[in-house]
Amino acid sequence: MPAWPKLIGPCASLIRPLPQRLQMLAQQRHAADWEIEALLWRSLCYGALNQRGAARRVLEQARALAHATQNRRLPQITYHLGANIGWPGTWDEALPMLNEAIALGLKFNQPDIVARAHSMLGLAWLAKNDIGRSLDALQQAADLAEATGDWMSTCVALANLSSVYVALRLQSGCREVLQRLEALQVDMGYGANPFLDTLAELYHVLGDLSGARDLLRRAHEQSLKHQDYDLLRQIYATYGVLLINSGEPDCALCGWVTRRSAGCTPGAIGSIKPRRLTHARVI
Repeated sequence: MPAWPKLIGPCASLIRPLPQRLQMLAQQRHAADWEIEALLWRSLCYGALNQRGAARRVLEQARALAHATQNRRLPQITYHLGANIGWPGTWDEALPMLNEAIALGLKFNQPDIVARAHSMLGLAWLAKNDIGRSLDALQQAADLAEATGDWMSTCVALANLSSVYVALRLQSGCREVLQRLEALQVDMGYGANPFLDTLAELYHVLGDLSGARDLLRRAHEQSLKHQDYDLLRQIYATYGVLLINSGEPDCALCGWVTRRSAGCTPGAIGSIKPRRLTHARVI
């Protein structure tokens, strides 16, 4: 099946009837494999529309059918269900599901799912303030994703690692993550990079304020071009702290005013800001 485009959010309400129709046809023909595919697509549409309750119900239905038939989508569905349960903050309930997704990924030889489940597991342990387990899970996620050639998942895991290292001011960890992220930018295409703000924070912690400022300016231009207002708010927060540290508090104040006018809450370099995969894909 084709990869979902990053525009799934705006398009989800339009395409949602299609997987519902496919599910009806699959049920009429008793085609369990196609019904599972349709349910998975439906869950991704609901997720893109932030209808997590509906997405969870569809995923549970898909998981029951996939488990009964030992369908190859079982690890992926289990991972999505764990992420759906945990992301609002109910990580205690999500942990067993994510661990099961890892076990199923190993059983079905799907290392990409193992990597993504480890990444989400890292966020779970981070939310529970278990920094050691979080770093271990995120490191495993980055290594596994890189080994499978999943560059976006690798960068997401590394960005989460970066947030932890930046918050703890661990320069050795920041330097290692920076080297790995910069090496990956060649493969991703540096011109359209959703991780420029992460790179800027790493530059900042490592003392390269000029390099950090340049990256933030590029991130600012990119976020305006793509109308990514969530990223824009974070850029204003990071840029304000950078300006203070570089001896320009008046400019920083202007940045904070602009940021607050955009509906932002106060923030600073060093707060742990988990990232996750923002694109939904059927692999």
